[in-house]
Amino acid sequence: MAADYASPCGLPEGQCDKLQVMKHVLFSINIVVVSLTLILLFILQKYKFFNQRIFCNLLMTNLLSSIVYLGHDGDIGINDSRCIAQAFFIQAFDLCIFLWIGSLTIFLFLKLIKSKDSERFEWLYFVVCWILPIVLACLPLSTQDYGPSAAPYCWIKKTHSGNIWRYTIYWGPVFTGVVIILLMFIYMIWHANRAMKQYSGDEFENRHKLLVRDYLKPLTACAASFVVIYFVQLVNRVYQIYHDPAFNLIAAHVFFISIYGIVLSILFIIFNGYKEFTPSKVLNALREHRQRWRERSTERGGIEEFDPGQSGVSTPVSTLQRNAHKANQQHIQDSQLQEDGLQPAHSTTDVSIDCVDEKDTAKIIKASG
Repeated sequence: MAADYASPCGLPEGQCDKLQVMKHVLFSINIVVVSLTLILLFILQKYKFFNQRIFCNLLMTNLLSSIVYLGHDGDIGINDSRCIAQAFFIQAFDLCIFLWIGSLTIFLFLKLIKSKDSERFEWLYFVVCWILPIVLACLPLSTQDYGPSAAPYCWIKKTHSGNIWRYTIYWGPVFTGVVIILLMFIYMIWHANRAMKQYSGDEFENRHKLLVRDYLKPLTACAASFVVIYFVQLVNRVYQIYHDPAFNLIAAHVFFISIYGIVLSILFIIFNGYKEFTPSKVLNALREHRQRWRERSTERGGIEEFDPGQSGVSTPVSTLQRNAHKANQQHIQDSQLQEDGLQPAHSTTDVSIDCVDEKDTAKIIKASG
């Protein structure tokens, strides 16, 4: 039987305040770190390969989850719409994180063991990891089981039907998935070591070392961190089935879930080499982005120039507009010469056109006629 504490989250007086301060500080730091990591991923173009895009989705999901955790403090007796919304999105995004970890494991298993690339099924990864958790998160709404949950945030309430939802749509699948992920990584590590001993040849050895370095080690670290963090949560939830909420377990629970994005960001930087994230590398990448943006602008309509015009005020004029004006003026001059019975000194098709190919030139002359 749970003790009837007067504090907002069901713990002795003062302990909820400590948990709320911890939650707000750690999740705020996590949001800043993950946001900066995602910005660096975009600047350095660490999204070109499928495994990088999976990692980006994992970080994005963690960022959204962290923002949601700060939305409400889970005060018992306050079951407003904001609390229900927070509980719904925590359930959805935490399941998303678990499924993206599972996706990393499946991707690596197929790559290392089966020598298959699952990139062509990327759409299926997105459907399973984004849409399925949202559908499952709708189920507790049918029994109105979202609300305060003896923690500094809202989740599925500790009622009879709420406990059923907790273990059928979250802890059951997560615990089973953690065991499967552990077994798959143990098998992949064993397979990699056996392959190195069994086969010889420089080509095979180099290829296998690259797979281990670029895929197995970093993804194993991500999965291992997930297992540790969610194991702590599982211990806390199982303990609450038979006992009153314990401050130390809830504090450990809050601590680990709030720093997971920081752990992922650190692992990413370590396994990609810290030299990739130096200020000079980032500045060079920004210059490349700016150059590509300029090239795309040139392709769409050209380089902007400034024409003082009749009013003397400088206004931007694109190369295409300037060329069209030049072609039109030349056409008018040639028409006047023909009316006077004189042959134009040159054909309209000889008009000098800057930065535009022959097809665009023909279009300009035709439009001006």
